Amino acid sequence: MRRPILATVAAANQTVGAVSVRTTRLQGRTQVLGVGEVSFDVDFPIKFIEVPHLSFGAELDKTSVATATKFPTVSVCVTDWRNEDQSLGHEGLYIGASLGVVVGGQAGQAIWVHWTFDGKALRTPLATKEGVDDVL
Repeated sequence: MRRPILATVAAANQTVGAVSVRTTRLQGRTQVLGVGEVSFDVDFPIKFIEVPHLSFGAELDKTSVATATKFPTVSVCVTDWRNEDQSLGHEGLYIGASLGVVVGGQAGQAIWVHWTFDGKALRTPLATKEGVDDVL
């Protein structure tokens, strides 16, 4: 099941009331219950002008216990980019991504998957959205 996820945005040198291009960091987290594969969509509240770099990490939820030989593992991959305005060149503006997540460990665990996109983006400083934690 795919649901759009909103994310938080951080950027340097913002100018109120103007659109600018800045190196921008977009981050969020999603909780995954159990082990296996999940996918979900991330809607960017900004428009990247180049392919953003994806990085990720994870933390075991405080309700779960790490067990030797069954430590949790996580992999995250962009399975699809959403673009608009290809007339601007190459792929156009990046407005979202679909992420595929593979989680290993022990059955019944709850793990938070943290993801970050970094890249150059068009920004209107007042047009940001708050982050949302989602459970999959």
